[in-house]
Amino acid sequence: MNTQRITISIPTNVYTLLAQQIGSGKVSQYVSETIHSRLIEESMKKRLTKGPVEEFFALRKITKKLPTAKILTAIHTGRRMSAV
Repeated sequence: MNTQRITISIPTNVYTLLAQQIGSGKVSQYVSETIHSRLIEESMKKRLTKGPVEEFFALRKITKKLPTAKILTAIHTGRRMSAV
């Protein structure tokens, strides 16, 4: 995966909480995933005026691709959970 190094400043108490909850070696990954999720949310809010089909295709463009086997496993797991 290509990466871009940046420098950010956050309050010490925020960093302390991050390090306690996820470990100091995983801060970059956590911040990256959090920003990505937030960007997807914001992008979807902007697209809510489109119809459901257009929204679906717009979402496909910005989310990561998953293998078919992983998707089917999640579907089958969900069906088993709802049958209980």
